[in-house]
Amino acid sequence: MASLAAAIAYVVWDRGNVARQKDLLQKDIQTQRETWDTRFSELRTEAQYIIDRLHEIFRTLRDKLVELQSDPPAPDENYDAGFMTNILDSFAAVFSFITGQECAASLKLFSAPDCTIRTMAMDSRSARTRSTKEREREYSLHGNTAFAKILEEEQAYFFSNDLYAMADAGLYHDENGNWRQLYRSVFAWPLQFWQERTQTYEVFGFLCLDSSAAEAFEEDIDRNVGSCVAEMIYAYFQMVGQLSDQQS
Repeated sequence: MASLAAAIAYVVWDRGNVARQKDLLQKDIQTQRETWDTRFSELRTEAQYIIDRLHEIFRTLRDKLVELQSDPPAPDENYDAGFMTNILDSFAAVFSFITGQECAASLKLFSAPDCTIRTMAMDSRSARTRSTKEREREYSLHGNTAFAKILEEEQAYFFSNDLYAMADAGLYHDENGNWRQLYRSVFAWPLQFWQERTQTYEVFGFLCLDSSAAEAFEEDIDRNVGSCVAEMIYAYFQMVGQLSDQQS
């Protein structure tokens, strides 16, 4: 009898223990669900910010293209530079938000006859904090690894998350003597158009992004975001070029 009573007591205790475990498990699942719901809501908010900034870039470029078709202005690089500053502000804001690091964006123009590169426009913060000399100086193609890699090795983009290490290994060169104080992680995308005559792409500029932090970017994801924006900027300059040809 004693054994039977003990067995019954154990079954009752075990059923109660299972019920308690089940209740704890349900509470744990509910807590995790609430945590994930909160995080999912945060991710949606973050994604919405990024989408809004990118949409802002695309909408601004689209509206300018429409404006050019209906009322083309006389060629004026200052006009283009001022307009592009707004684009670069949004572009830098997207990556500053994504990376959690302050990012800078610029637009460089490439002169094929003399193989030089100069800055056409920067985001507003960079324009205030970086030297006038840096903005106005012309750099040689062969003295700047990022651009040389794209043009001479026909890379779709240039990327590095640690320029210091590349430079120390003799793999990176930059004619901006102050570059180590400005950036460590960089991206550069070519602005290029297809030449039917030569059946090749001809590069006329670069969209650049940088951060002073190491390991700032995710190559597999970020390269596509930059490529999309570079393509839109190319479309703008293509339209400007066509209109200039018609006016001349």
